[in-house]
Amino acid sequence: NPQNEEDELDPEDPYIDKHVTDLLARKVEEMIIEARQKTDELLQDALVQRGNPTSSYLQELERGTKYKISNPECVLVRLKVEHQGFTTLNNQRFGSRFVKD
Repeated sequence: NPQNEEDELDPEDPYIDKHVTDLLARKVEEMIIEARQKTDELLQDALVQRGNPTSSYLQELERGTKYKISNPECVLVRLKVEHQGFTTLNNQRFGSRFVKD
């Protein structure tokens, strides 16, 4: 259970930075998967509404539309972290591992 995992973090653990970073990385990965699934659902709904339920989103983009998404496979996620009692991690370094996701 992820909530228990958070509760079990010990600020006095000599490896706490690694444990926190690993936990946050797992959370971000979960959020990326959820965002991609939601995007797929929304795109399929849009295709059905346009009358092309069997068409793929990428095929629709290739046909030319008014607006285009440059990287439709990329998602944006934000994770708010309360870090009272723990060391602060480097946001840029942490976030850089997910740039292509």
